[in-house]
Amino acid sequence: MKPRSQLQQTILSTGVVGALFSAVPVLFLLASLLTDPPTGMPLRVLVQQAMELALLFCAGVVLCITLFGLLPMAIVHAGVWLMRRWTD
Repeated sequence: MKPRSQLQQTILSTGVVGALFSAVPVLFLLASLLTDPPTGMPLRVLVQQAMELALLFCAGVVLCITLFGLLPMAIVHAGVWLMRRWTD
């Protein structure tokens, strides 16, 4: 497998996993806000809530891509590079 296609596949697969992991808290927060609105506080603008939930979702996807995809690939590539330097 070519390194470029491996990188694309890693980003895509960890992005899907990140989307699944991020959808759970977003849906939970959305359901809790709709079923039990906070008392004593004015209702926030729907656009503001949507932007906060979208930011939470995007942050979760980026975090999963970085921690579970790019960081392990970088560690493996650094290890391979070091082994090649030491064995040559």
